[in-house]
Amino acid sequence: MDIGLYEDDLDDLIEKPINRVKSAEELRSHMIDENLNDFGKAIFLLNSSYEAQIIVGIQKLPILLKMDKSQCIHRIFPKFKETCLIDETNRSLEFYQTIGSAMSQVLSSGQITSKDFANYFLDSIANKVYAYSEKSNDYENTEIFKNWSEVIFEIVDLLPENLIKSFISDSISKIKTQYSSRKCREYLCFLLSRSAPRVSAQINLNLIFPVMLDLCNDTQYEIRATACRCLATVAKGLGSETCMDLVVPEMFKFLCDESMLVRTNCFQSLIDLLELFKDYDAKNYLLKKIQSFIEYGLSTRDENYLMTVSKNLGLIVDSFNEIMSSQTKLFFVDVFCQLCKNESLFSKRSANETKYNWNMSKISLARAFPNVVLITNSVNFENKLSQCLSSLVKDRNEKVREAIALQIIPIADKLGKQQHHLIINDFCTSMSDNSILVQTVVVNNLENFFKMFLKDESNGFLSETQQMPGYQIILKKLFELENSVSQSYKYSLHVVILNSLALMPWLVSTDVLVDRILPLLESRIDARALPVRQAAAKSMLIIIRKIPRLSIRNNYFEKLLQLSSHKSCYKRIFFIDICSMILQLYSKNFFKSYFYQPCIRLAQDKVVNVRIRFVKILVDLKRIWRFQLDRDKLENLESIAKTLLHDRDKDVFELAQRAIVQMDFIKSYVNNENDEKLNRIKEEEENYWFELEPKKIKSDNRLSSGFNKIESASATNIGKASISRNQSRLAKTTGHQNLRSSLKIESNLHDRPQSLVDMHNHIEKRTKNLSLTLNEKPKVKPLQQRRNSINSEIYNQSLSPGSPVNSRSSITTISKKK
Repeated sequence: MDIGLYEDDLDDLIEKPINRVKSAEELRSHMIDENLNDFGKAIFLLNSSYEAQIIVGIQKLPILLKMDKSQCIHRIFPKFKETCLIDETNRSLEFYQTIGSAMSQVLSSGQITSKDFANYFLDSIANKVYAYSEKSNDYENTEIFKNWSEVIFEIVDLLPENLIKSFISDSISKIKTQYSSRKCREYLCFLLSRSAPRVSAQINLNLIFPVMLDLCNDTQYEIRATACRCLATVAKGLGSETCMDLVVPEMFKFLCDESMLVRTNCFQSLIDLLELFKDYDAKNYLLKKIQSFIEYGLSTRDENYLMTVSKNLGLIVDSFNEIMSSQTKLFFVDVFCQLCKNESLFSKRSANETKYNWNMSKISLARAFPNVVLITNSVNFENKLSQCLSSLVKDRNEKVREAIALQIIPIADKLGKQQHHLIINDFCTSMSDNSILVQTVVVNNLENFFKMFLKDESNGFLSETQQMPGYQIILKKLFELENSVSQSYKYSLHVVILNSLALMPWLVSTDVLVDRILPLLESRIDARALPVRQAAAKSMLIIIRKIPRLSIRNNYFEKLLQLSSHKSCYKRIFFIDICSMILQLYSKNFFKSYFYQPCIRLAQDKVVNVRIRFVKILVDLKRIWRFQLDRDKLENLESIAKTLLHDRDKDVFELAQRAIVQMDFIKSYVNNENDEKLNRIKEEEENYWFELEPKKIKSDNRLSSGFNKIESASATNIGKASISRNQSRLAKTTGHQNLRSSLKIESNLHDRPQSLVDMHNHIEKRTKNLSLTLNEKPKVKPLQQRRNSINSEIYNQSLSPGSPVNSRSSITTISKKK
């Protein structure tokens, strides 16, 4: 719709600021003489006609008081009172906040006594409050009155008990005799409520509580409502027994007041006092009264009263849950459902106001939902509360949907592990929400949602029957959410989603991981944002560990290895990041076999940023080698580091210097028991892959003969001490029987420089794109020659210093297994 306004017209409508050059006199009035001392400068600022300079002068009061107490009292305090407390000029909110903060600092500093402070400032500020309470009730005077009242309240919080008592007594007598306006009596209500926690119970009972009761019986309903709202704070200072005997009966009278505002405020005060009552009889008595007041509120359909009930329903249920009968529980569940569904309860005011109040009520009910779940069983939840949950999840107002999305996980916790499936559909509905607020809440709850369905006993290998219930619809909605977040450039949310996918091996079967999860992560490795790529790569590496199919694992590892020789320097830098992840997630032997050589080749990369990123990983690379057994590898690594010292780039040179210093302090990782133990666990799991693979191949006819030839090649050279770097020289052998026996030998050879699994992986890494054609006919060595090769390798290892392997036992083990 064209409204006839164009850019030129809008420029005319916008009020532009007038940039006027200040005159020399105006500029001179802002300048402070440099020859003045600190006190002279403060006086100049307090005398200024500009509020910003006066605020700066007020802020210097505590500092000047610490510098020279007598000079500050005789020179600065009179000027402060003249400028701030006597002048009638209207000021901004910042001005009054600065005064309150400065007075609090002066009082808490201890430079002057509380009595002197009261004589200097307290009476003057109180007089300002009384003066503005008698003026007209326009907006400006009312705001000034509220600001000076807040200054008084901040000061009262720091006064000692005796001064508070005298100040309250003086205020009560003045308000009763001289100042009787409505604003003054409301000020007295708030002053008594702020003072009650600062004085003893005896002063509360004899001085504050009688005055508060008089205010609760005031002729004006606004005063009664304010006094009833402040009555809870005074009652807490009396103690539970006195409160039950004196305050609660009076509250029940005020709950029958003719004004609904008084009833609403009194009901809120009564709810605030529930924490004081621990006795069973008192709680049972209060529960019956509260139940009757809630029934009355539903019958009157007063929106403020119903909003108060909605706001406190969760607290009421939580406080009385232990003593509720089954009939009472059903009553509160019915009240909850009525407030959720019945919009006609909020229909006394205009349409916009009614809609706002009902939305606020539903937000409060969403926050109370987990507590209401405590008083119901699974049958009642499915019949009643599940409908309320669905209605809140599908509500038109996004604030309501956000509030209930925050509570879905607590609701599931209250339901119990056996009933977690009841919230799946509602959580999926929240995942398909288009609101950014709701998406943010859902994404942050994804990990907790998945953890509810984890199968700890599965070890990451799930059958079809062990999968998470409703995983099809969950994955569908999850992929839609991931796609929506990726297109909205919310990188932080995208990272959280990809990190949560790392839990999928404990939730779905291997087929689902291979067919749906891994392709998604593979596509996100090429994302634009680096945190997204890193999260995708990390989740992929975690999931690959749980894939019991060697061909699939090798396929993804080969794709990652290709990044080391990619044309883009960003891909090569990202490959180094992947190497850091593999060092954390996989065993050291695995990294040495697959990723070590491609990683160290990047030390000679032509791009400076690649070399800078490589220098940062040098320290971690040294930790994977043993000091005694891998001296040649360590010397090679140190030579690479020294080569980087001669790099032309200054940043590379400085980082290399730091890395060499750190590498000098690194010891063999075998000395770290925790690290060694964790590494052995990783190796055992990786060995389990290879033990599981031959069993899988027998029942899997889809594996290619080329894959079998690669495994044969790895089994042939598995006993050699060193492997040729030339990719064209590939040793070959046949079958999986030799591979299985060699893997059993490897489980006893943890301290060898290269384990048998490492040999196997190293050969596969050295094959270019795993390209062993189907037409090649492998040349198989005789069986006895392969046995002699393995036995000689074990014998040489047993002769090396520090080796824990016994050659005789190893050869015996081989003969038995062969």
